[in-house]
Amino acid sequence: VYPNPVRSWVSVQLFALQAEQVLVSLTDMNGRVFIERTEFIQVGDQVIRIDVSELPSGLYILRSSGESGYHYQSIEVIR
Repeated sequence: VYPNPVRSWVSVQLFALQAEQVLVSLTDMNGRVFIERTEFIQVGDQVIRIDVSELPSGLYILRSSGESGYHYQSIEVIR
């Protein structure tokens, strides 16, 4: 996940051993979901971009989950 901290767009690098659907969500520290979307990724590395320009400053948890497993990463949005 880069850049971190982020102002407008965060890039998420995903890796898959097989083509699969991945659910990507962004929640605040209270568990409120701000962004949730499903991405279909191919075998290998893939980078997706998420627009966070409308979110208030603060700490968020970025979660990606699919057939291959899941990953959590904290990110900081700054204004």
